[in-house]
Amino acid sequence: MAPYIRSVVLEAHPSASEETVAARIEARRARAWLVEERHAPESWIVLHESILRRPIIPRDAMADQLAHIVEVASKRRIVVQVLPLETEAQPLLMGTTRLMTFSDAPPVMYTEGMYSGSGLPHLLPGGP
Repeated sequence: MAPYIRSVVLEAHPSASEETVAARIEARRARAWLVEERHAPESWIVLHESILRRPIIPRDAMADQLAHIVEVASKRRIVVQVLPLETEAQPLLMGTTRLMTFSDAPPVMYTEGMYSGSGLPHLLPGGP
């Protein structure tokens, strides 16, 4: 996973210092528990087909990354889908979106872009 994370960070921040790159990689790894731990929230992940067709790292490292995705999906808490290239609507391609539901609070949609993240409870039914 490290080569892929590094490539993603460098794509978003090509002139970042090595210290900044390392900090962003560490921050991303710190969030990895969301898909790696048994008791983490369930997730639905949509990958754009371009990720498969135009890898940003060498083939062997990309194969490792895809094997990791298969491993995570096999735990049956993660649903992985691929959005085809020819799809006309390209929703939310600039970052991650999570819809989080809670038994004791209103739902929250969290979006994460290249440079920031934001919780949007006011856009959902039941939100403030």
